Amino acid sequence: MNSRSEELRKKAEKRLWKNLELKRAMSSKNSEELIHELLVHQVELEIQNEELRAAQEALERSRDRFAELYDFAPVGYFTVDENGVIVEANLTLARMLGYTRKHILNKPLTLFIRPEYHETFFRHRQNIFSGSGNHAAEILFKRFEGDDFYGKILGYLFHDKVNRTPLCRASLMDFTDEKEARLALDIAHRKIQEKAEELEAANASLSEYAYVVSHDLRAPMRAIRNYISFLKEDLKDRLEDQQQEYLGGLSHAVEEADMLIRDLLAMSRMDSHQDTVDDIFMKEFMDDLIKSIQPPPDVEMILPDRWPTIVAKPVLLRQVFQNLIINGFKFNHSDPRQVELGWRDLGRDYEFFVRDNGIGIDVQYHDQIFRMFGRLHTKEEYEGTGIGLSIVKKAVGKLHGAIEIRSAAGQGTTFYIQLPKKPGEEMLPEDFH
Repeated sequence: MNSRSEELRKKAEKRLWKNLELKRAMSSKNSEELIHELLVHQVELEIQNEELRAAQEALERSRDRFAELYDFAPVGYFTVDENGVIVEANLTLARMLGYTRKHILNKPLTLFIRPEYHETFFRHRQNIFSGSGNHAAEILFKRFEGDDFYGKILGYLFHDKVNRTPLCRASLMDFTDEKEARLALDIAHRKIQEKAEELEAANASLSEYAYVVSHDLRAPMRAIRNYISFLKEDLKDRLEDQQQEYLGGLSHAVEEADMLIRDLLAMSRMDSHQDTVDDIFMKEFMDDLIKSIQPPPDVEMILPDRWPTIVAKPVLLRQVFQNLIINGFKFNHSDPRQVELGWRDLGRDYEFFVRDNGIGIDVQYHDQIFRMFGRLHTKEEYEGTGIGLSIVKKAVGKLHGAIEIRSAAGQGTTFYIQLPKKPGEEMLPEDFH
């Protein structure tokens, strides 16, 4: 007798001996034993029946809970055969399609799919019944009443336990909002791309126009300058002081116009795609640049002995350092005036700096100085066009770098320029040190 039987027998005996009247009715020992055995077996059967009934009730409750979970799940569940016929479905699927369950069972799923997506579903079903694992598909479904909806099907292959028939068990999730948001995002992206292309074309045309106009203006400016020189030479003994002043003012205006034209030309050249990327030995580059700038004798240039080699467009690099160096001694009344250049290796990038001991720039103007014609001083105080730092910022951007200013009024200025070692590698905001 196993432990389960022993336990059952003990329960039966315990229940039996509670009936004292039956115990008194036993007349003989054999009769008592026989009756005892029969009664024990009877009670055993009763206990087994009670346990079976409890198990059956628990099973039914579990089945009901499973059925509720299955039918009222937030996604549609269904099973189709190899022909795509629905053999099982939950209430959620029926509700999604706008029908009752009995109207969708034993019907081809394609009845509820837009014709243009039939081929998609056919390939999806074919992949599943080939036995190659789980497969997903995005399909446009028809509702009986209401708008169509995009559904995401995820199915897998299994075999019926009774007759081993291959079936596909699948889930269907309505992802219309996600799909429409994705489509809207794609449309917006295309529009932005189109606008960006239009803007790029417009900028290219504008840069070309600015280049042509600026270039063509230099010829009449040279002519005016020459005529002023001729007048001064031819009439030097006859010009009165006021007339001399007029010609001087005209000469100054021509010089300012010429500077403006040069800056506009420099700005327009930066949009040219013809500039090539080269290996630039920064020591040679800086030495040549400073020689061409020809700082005044009272300007002390401070440079390190060692410099890195950088891969960049030399025209853009020249615009950056030329404007910063000139500004370093132009806006400077110290004695001596100093402009210091240096660099450090940041791993993926190089950081260069241009530091001066000049008049400095108040923090409130740090953004304004990079704007086109963003002058902080009058032309009488400091000559210039107000384009220089705008050129610098644009050139740094073209080099895929970043620029930062640290300065305060009366405390000098330091510009930090961070450039990637590899050309075309974008700088991220968090990369700037």
